[in-house]
Amino acid sequence: MNLRLDLFVISVLGLILGSLLIVRLYSQILRRRHKESTMPPIPEAALKNILITGPLWSAEVEVLKATDGQDWAFRTLFLDHTPRLFRGQSEIFLPGTMLLLCFVRRVVVHPNGPDDSATRYVWQRLQTQPAPTDLTPDALKTDLG
Repeated sequence: MNLRLDLFVISVLGLILGSLLIVRLYSQILRRRHKESTMPPIPEAALKNILITGPLWSAEVEVLKATDGQDWAFRTLFLDHTPRLFRGQSEIFLPGTMLLLCFVRRVVVHPNGPDDSATRYVWQRLQTQPAPTDLTPDALKTDLG
């Protein structure tokens, strides 16, 4: 009788340990896949001068500072800066959002759409004007204010 009970306990323990091993291997596989599927960081050279486009406008900007982004998709926060509601949390920016501090070099507005090249408004900064180097909060407030 004790031998049967011992064999039963050993069998149950073997099943539990086998299940734990399978779960551990599966979690390692998922972790590896997650690491492989995440995009590498954006190289700094790619973020130096970029073109941001909206539905009726485009802007050539020089990036002064960027958050640590893992996604190549830019969302134009200076025009659409409304945080979204997601899973019960408000005031968040969804994946793909990258916060950038930019020095705008040129803006083109196409009121009739980008296909109409006849009607457009262009604002351009002097090419000789350097981007600010003092990026402290007080200096930014002074520059904006």
